[in-house]
Amino acid sequence: MVVTRLCHPPTKFAGYSYRARGPFTQISATWRVPTVTKAVKTGVGVAVWVGLASKAGAFIQLGTEVLAPSAGASITYHGVWGATRSFTTKAHDILDLRPGDVVKADISRGRSGVWRLRLVDVTQDHSAAFVVHYATAATFTTAQWFEEDISPHCTIQSFLEPAPVTVGDLRLDRTAPRLSDRSESVIEAPNGIEFVASPLHDDSFTLGPPSGFSARYLHVTAPFNVALEEFEADVGAAARAAHPTRYRTGSADVQSTAEVAKGLSLEAVTAGEQAMAVGRHVLDELGQQRWPATASARVGALVRAARAMIAAVGSIIARSERSTAWTLERLVQSGGGVVAAANQVRQRIGLPPADSVFAPM
Repeated sequence: MVVTRLCHPPTKFAGYSYRARGPFTQISATWRVPTVTKAVKTGVGVAVWVGLASKAGAFIQLGTEVLAPSAGASITYHGVWGATRSFTTKAHDILDLRPGDVVKADISRGRSGVWRLRLVDVTQDHSAAFVVHYATAATFTTAQWFEEDISPHCTIQSFLEPAPVTVGDLRLDRTAPRLSDRSESVIEAPNGIEFVASPLHDDSFTLGPPSGFSARYLHVTAPFNVALEEFEADVGAAARAAHPTRYRTGSADVQSTAEVAKGLSLEAVTAGEQAMAVGRHVLDELGQQRWPATASARVGALVRAARAMIAAVGSIIARSERSTAWTLERLVQSGGGVVAAANQVRQRIGLPPADSVFAPM
């Protein structure tokens, strides 16, 4: 699968992620293979998977993939596994599936550190089981149950819209995990499709479109998140090329990045101007909408914080000769205030917190 450009990676996942000291040695869940409810015109896809990750970056996952590999091609359904953080990069097909099949995915680690992966199609009564020698000495401290937008590039049809999916029988080290909304993520696709996870109940949760104020908020704010991600992608390209091991986004770690590239590219300046224009429109609409009484004052604070971030983007563009490291520092500083204000709103309308300064709402 060829990757060209990803759309705002922090919002490509819906589901739950749990981090602890570990080490975790087993994760599993059961779900139905999603049925796609909308036609597609280009190569796009969606995956559901379970996975374990280490602090050092090792990652292993097992799940199902629904893929339209090229424009006009038939949609395919496969069981897949991978040893990367996203099926967008490379997934290995292991089992043919049908939409609606009930599957169970189980990843476990033996005493020698070797991984045993097993994907069972309960409906068709067939399975794939195998052993993987991978990161045998790593300590895995993060467990994830996710639906992922695996669309390889930003297009108006960049995300298949599957039917809601219930992920059940969640197990972590053979016991039911305790998860909260602080562990939850939301998909926000560029074509306006959003998917959220319901609260955990009886060791299961459902992934589907939001409703009410949650849907309204995501619909209004998503364009600003997308525009800022585009700006960050253009700014960060030079930094990643110059210092690929030191450049990290989405946290204050960016502030320690060295002065690695001088000046903004024309693409970055254009993307910044676009982000400012989109941001002003989003904030106007956000202020005009009606919100619950408990959220209204928080929305006002969010608008003020976001206006400050837009002003920071304007300052960055006006000083486009400065280094990308300086630019990223300004974005991190202003974005942190937006994230804090946005999370006050999200908490009051039933959404999980935002956690990236480059998709802060």
